[in-house]
Amino acid sequence: MASSRCAEALLLGALFGISAGRPLKLSAKLGAATLFPDAESPYAGDAPLPIFGEKCAEVSVIKEAQLTGYNQVATGLFVPPACTDWSQVVLRFDGAVRGVQFDRFGAVWLAGVEVLRLTTPEPTAKGIRWQALRDITALGPILRASGNMSLEIPNVVNPTYTGILKINITLEFYKLAGGRVGSTSKIVRPLRNWTTPSIFATGVNGNQTQTNLLSNLPRNMMQATLEVFASGHGCEEFWYSNLPDEFTPKGGCGGGAYREIEVFVDGMTAGVAYPFPVIYTGGVNPLLWRPLTGIASFDIPPYNIDLSPFLGVLNDGKTHNISLTVRNNNNNGVWYLDPVLHAELDPSATVLTGALLQHTDTKPAIVVKWTNHGNVKSHISTQGKREVKVLGSLLNPKTKASWNFQVDYSLSAFVDNNPIGANLQVTDGWMRSTSTSTKFDGKMTPLETIMQKSWFPYYVYDKSAEDKTTFEIGPTKVTYRRETTLSLQVGNAPWYPLYVSRNIGATALYNRSLSNHSLVNKQQGTSVENSDLATGTKPRSCFSSELSAKNGFTTSQRNTSVTCDWQSTPMGFYVCGLAFCKQSDGIARSARSYLTRSTAGNGWGSESVSEVDAFVV
Repeated sequence: MASSRCAEALLLGALFGISAGRPLKLSAKLGAATLFPDAESPYAGDAPLPIFGEKCAEVSVIKEAQLTGYNQVATGLFVPPACTDWSQVVLRFDGAVRGVQFDRFGAVWLAGVEVLRLTTPEPTAKGIRWQALRDITALGPILRASGNMSLEIPNVVNPTYTGILKINITLEFYKLAGGRVGSTSKIVRPLRNWTTPSIFATGVNGNQTQTNLLSNLPRNMMQATLEVFASGHGCEEFWYSNLPDEFTPKGGCGGGAYREIEVFVDGMTAGVAYPFPVIYTGGVNPLLWRPLTGIASFDIPPYNIDLSPFLGVLNDGKTHNISLTVRNNNNNGVWYLDPVLHAELDPSATVLTGALLQHTDTKPAIVVKWTNHGNVKSHISTQGKREVKVLGSLLNPKTKASWNFQVDYSLSAFVDNNPIGANLQVTDGWMRSTSTSTKFDGKMTPLETIMQKSWFPYYVYDKSAEDKTTFEIGPTKVTYRRETTLSLQVGNAPWYPLYVSRNIGATALYNRSLSNHSLVNKQQGTSVENSDLATGTKPRSCFSSELSAKNGFTTSQRNTSVTCDWQSTPMGFYVCGLAFCKQSDGIARSARSYLTRSTAGNGWGSESVSEVDAFVV
């Protein structure tokens, strides 16, 4: 069936006579233009990114990179701008490609710290361009020093796969009218010990554990978060549709349909997270994502694990092991996990002391049930859950100030997989999770609470067929949603939620004659995508948009103006794309402007070949 990387291989195999079963003959005179439909450049329907100051500098770091090899790493030297009183930084990633190419995965690092996890869109013969924006203000310490930027997108270019990835990366700096903002002293540190970053060095298969031994940590860390960049590939790309091993046909992926990203400190569970089911632009059926790309496919947000309860341990000056695994990871697939430590420091002390006070990890067995229809196990349900609770203390011996940190994780998921014959599978599931971090004073009076709730429902109807005369993927149907709410509370004040949601529904059919490749029987796709924001103690919508597309081109676009009240948000939080960002000084303020795909650089549309070529002249 097509619910794996083989969906894309099936399609390109039918086009070019490769890796899709029996070999196919292709006319030497037949070009890619007759094999793939034209489409406008792809884009993501994210909400506009709030900008709180005026641009004071723009630094081009990766310039005119052309990626053609699997182990190629493009580099550029970042030098901090003369504008040193900046308050916000946005990374702008601009790409172009034409011809025939798979979607590719990759990452961007600065001074060894990952700043963007990405996949690329599939091109057309005329060529496409795309863009990703990511607010990287939280990386302040590494942005104030010179360092190498590394870009790795493993690519293959040959007579069949002709798409050369052309990339520019720029950092935009913004400052407030009043000058530089005060910021808490902090560190940003990669956990991987490398000279040159490589995404392949972060991979874990099956029950492997990624071990990271950390020494020489500051001993005055007063708050810490582990940012985990993660993406599944190979047989883990569509893990949520994988069948249990005992029900997996020969050559299938297996491993079941339940996954958790797990983080451990010295062997103790520190936090868990459900991975969002990102669908790359070649996923299930490539015609689904033209031009409205899948949710988070250009910018896969990292997962945040609060390590503050462990600071009494991590501040002891000894070497510690922060390790990562993926529960139920498949031996035939791989997860690339790249952790980055963010820690705020207490400038009033050189050493903070403390202890781990409480730790519970409830990890029930994953429940798998199935129903037989004749001799076929055609309905397989999977249910799993997890609860983790950690409490730790921290003391400033100099000032005698003390705090307690408590972090709770609660996860539950359910998925139905219905393999209906050899070429059809219907997957219907959801993941629900809550993480709550509370900072108390020494008497357990709450000072700040941050609670994040996530809801990831999805439905995939995945069909393919091939006989002596035709090759077909579809009709394929995909609907899925990414909905997150960040609720903030200072003391006993009312909760203040920030809500961000994106959902997309898409259908597509690819049907081609195998005897005459120039004849396209059916080749079509439709999609509708919605984006919504809401803020306030009584949550009100402050932005919404709806995009519709058909057969590769946008047919309608509706969006409201942005009226989000960032000025009233506790602790200086705001919504940045699909994630949540925070002012470097923790002070809330109103946005002065917004970046969108129409104002953040090169614009969009259906570019000509010459325009794509000119992108990196």
